Amino acid sequence: DGLRTVEASPATFINENEIYLLSWNYLGSPTDNVDHYYLSLYCSQDKDTWSISARDKLYLGRALEDEYIELTALTDAQPEAIDDTKHSILAHYLIPKEAYDKLYKGIDRLKIIARENNTSPVILNVKLPFSAIEHMLMSYLDIMIATGR
Repeated sequence: DGLRTVEASPATFINENEIYLLSWNYLGSPTDNVDHYYLSLYCSQDKDTWSISARDKLYLGRALEDEYIELTALTDAQPEAIDDTKHSILAHYLIPKEAYDKLYKGIDRLKIIARENNTSPVILNVKLPFSAIEHMLMSYLDIMIATGR
């Protein structure tokens, strides 16, 4: 249908005993004037049941800088039970066009705005290990090359 999707290989890492996957994605169609990059976030083994609502924010901390880049959740994301004590969640965040060039320096941390029990807002702070920082930078360069940016 003229729609092009590109998915970068995800970075996998552990933060506070929780498994995270982060992946850059692209969705585009020149005939329909669609040109969007987004970040997918997957968290597994979480003991808390937190959710994301559409338009909630995620902040990407620029590597070695105090600046954060604001992303917006595309849809609601609800936790799914893995067993009696652990949950997983998958959320997607739109990257604003003005942030494309800023992401070439890399990211080293996340602030996830989530909701416990679908009501109380919480901030989840996630530090990326060096291997994930490096992987996310290289996969960002790969996806930008693959999409002609």
